Amino acid sequence: MGRCPRQSGGLRYGAAHLALTGTQGDLLSLLPIGGDAVGVTTAGLAYPLRDETLYFGQARGVSNVFEGAEAEVWLREGMMLVIQTDERRKTDDGGRTTDERRGTNRINEQTD
Repeated sequence: MGRCPRQSGGLRYGAAHLALTGTQGDLLSLLPIGGDAVGVTTAGLAYPLRDETLYFGQARGVSNVFEGAEAEVWLREGMMLVIQTDERRKTDDGGRTTDERRGTNRINEQTD
């Protein structure tokens, strides 16, 4: 079984702004904690939110996708857990990362 990708996260409470760096294709999940997260706005993600409410217990903010190297999240009120998953570090059953598999494919193409 493959290993888990690298993840980072943080808990944000009340009015907050978070600037994130990553790689195109990284995943970002926004999870309300202890109630609704109100006034959530995002930038740099495939599925943008604009001053919206993420309701506690619903999965609307899960698995958004970085469109480039940077993304931003704003929260007006409430509490939210922010989890970023580095998709480049996912591994297959042989323990190879996505980057390592891509490198192997390039090497095979060059030697054929």
